[in-house]
Amino acid sequence: MDAKLFQEIRRLHGLTQSDMAARLQISRQLVSMIEIDQRKVTPVLEKRIETEFGVDAVERVRSLSIEISELRKGAEVAGVGETLKT
Repeated sequence: MDAKLFQEIRRLHGLTQSDMAARLQISRQLVSMIEIDQRKVTPVLEKRIETEFGVDAVERVRSLSIEISELRKGAEVAGVGETLKT
């Protein structure tokens, strides 16, 4: 799981970094470091995320992230990249 997916899961659930940390039983600082790609999600933490948020939810977010990325690439090629930036 990469930093972007981790952050998207948090945001889609409407959680602050502190809320996410509490749900995953980790520090807020670790959440922040993962989101800025200074630390990686360990296999143990990834399993905890899947347990807390559901494997299906994690996979849906992963799929949506891929689709959005592909749409952005297509929009940039078409010259409308600014309209799809979040």
